[in-house]
Amino acid sequence: MLPRIGRHAGDGHTGDWRARLIDISPPISESTPVWPGDTAFTRAVTSDLGGSDAVTINRITTTPHIGAHADAPAHTRIDGATIGSVPLKPYLGEALVVDMTGVDGAACIRPVEETVERLGGHLPQRLILRTYPKYPREWDNDFPGVSPELTHWFADRGGVLIGIDGASFDPMDSKTMDGHHAASDRSVAILEGLCLDDVDEGYYELIALPLKFLDLDASPADAVDPLREFRREFAIPEGVLYFDGNSLGARPIAAQECAARVIGDEWGNGLVRSWNEAGWFDLPVRLGDKLAPLLGAGEGEVVVTDSTSINLFKALASALSIAAAQDPSRKVIVSERDNFPTDLYIAEGIISLLDQGYELRLIDQPGDLTEAVGPDTAVVMLSHVNYRTGNLYAMTEVTAAVQERGALMIWDLAHSAGAVTVDLSGADADFAVGCTYKYLNGGPGSPAFIWVNRRHQNTGIQPLSGWWGHARPFAMESAYEPGAGIRRFLSGTQPITSLSLVECGLDIMLKADMADIRSKSLALADLFISLVEERCAAYGLELITPREHERRGSHVSFVHPEGYSIMKALIARGVIGDYREPGVLRFGITPLYLGYADVWNAVDVLRGILENKSWDRPEFRERDAVT
Repeated sequence: MLPRIGRHAGDGHTGDWRARLIDISPPISESTPVWPGDTAFTRAVTSDLGGSDAVTINRITTTPHIGAHADAPAHTRIDGATIGSVPLKPYLGEALVVDMTGVDGAACIRPVEETVERLGGHLPQRLILRTYPKYPREWDNDFPGVSPELTHWFADRGGVLIGIDGASFDPMDSKTMDGHHAASDRSVAILEGLCLDDVDEGYYELIALPLKFLDLDASPADAVDPLREFRREFAIPEGVLYFDGNSLGARPIAAQECAARVIGDEWGNGLVRSWNEAGWFDLPVRLGDKLAPLLGAGEGEVVVTDSTSINLFKALASALSIAAAQDPSRKVIVSERDNFPTDLYIAEGIISLLDQGYELRLIDQPGDLTEAVGPDTAVVMLSHVNYRTGNLYAMTEVTAAVQERGALMIWDLAHSAGAVTVDLSGADADFAVGCTYKYLNGGPGSPAFIWVNRRHQNTGIQPLSGWWGHARPFAMESAYEPGAGIRRFLSGTQPITSLSLVECGLDIMLKADMADIRSKSLALADLFISLVEERCAAYGLELITPREHERRGSHVSFVHPEGYSIMKALIARGVIGDYREPGVLRFGITPLYLGYADVWNAVDVLRGILENKSWDRPEFRERDAVT
């Protein structure tokens, strides 16, 4: 299982949740206990790589009711569904683990109610019951089972799955199997034999898919749980599946309290004193230092300020001044034709402003880059992740290739920061910019950031020489003297309220591990792609996002001639993605608040819209100002 980011999961883990996979399947071997009289696990080697055979092959004999396993209705009903025909959705999604170790008899309702109340009142659709302090390594006749009353109570509240660490839903001496029948009656899926030794009470993401044995009454299930504990850190409306964190991240719960504090206390009571007393003046640099680890950067290398466009103007102008000092004959800026438009507009604007013979050279494919960068190239300016396709550049390799040819490298990290692993220091890039309102969840229009390699901080010309970038801002000197280090990339007075909200998103990101976020992002995207291609194959969707993990960012894009109308229909149904011309439906994969069940549900909605052509309505064809 994986702790859900943001929900409480045990008294010892209220702070820094390092997202971790928790395997709740006991090991299977010939010593694994099974129900008395059932078929124990045995293994025979039929082909041995250690001998003369080309491969090793094993034959196993076992009951399907071994270790962690899923029971199908056919286990206790003649006409019940087999494990090969049960729906998979119940086995994927948010789950609550409840400690029942102090309960006498069958697992019952009251401990669940008490746990839900203690943890904030949220009851998910999946319930995992821990009845053992330690998982029994030998057969135990005294497992408690699950009371039918609990199953009916849970089903009445939308429950779809109950799991337990005991060997069965019913006690050993049951003749009527009331627990199993209650689950079958209410379409509640059953997991049994879970090992919950390392699992505290709390909220998790459950993944426990049974094998597709068509005619069996049960199947072993490898049960794990990834990175969902953070979802409760975000304010996502009920009934919404939010796949647009690549455009605007969800609001951290803490942001509302933070805004109230800044406006009500720091501004309302502190007034102008808060520039000193509340640390307003140093906030851009302090936030830059806080953001730095997510970029593979160090302290004093990042500042959070202004917009991405303005910071790109600063970075490009500074880079051109450095390149001109090294070799005035280098007059070419290389970028990608499919780069985000503002990057190209900024380059065109600087070229026009300088009027010194600079030109913009655009490549059409990532593979064209090497040929495009030559002795005339001053700067290469690329988006690490393409905003439309999700294509991911190999930052270290590209940076090295560009610098070997004598040019400087600027990276736009708008779709990278908080989404993929970034290592600016390891790549030894020259400049980077990016925004905080996407995967960093800083809020609409929140200030952006600029990273400058230390070797350039005091050499390049920062053209927007405002008073905040002065060496002594409050000396009020008439002549400009740039400040030292990253501070010289500040310009004017900063938007303190927006800056303060950025910190809420950063605090959440820094609780997680970027490697875990990336791993789950890839897994969610793989699932999304496979489900769309399997379930929507007949409706003309074309994937334009790379399948290869090393070439893919954290959003998935499909093209369709009616993409705009389809996306509007999805949004009307509560599945929020976004649209980009021409015909591109984008789905942001944000592991902090998206789970596997969300992906299944979103694809189900998409398939329904395509099947019944509900997108083909006038209101879905009408263009909004923002798509």
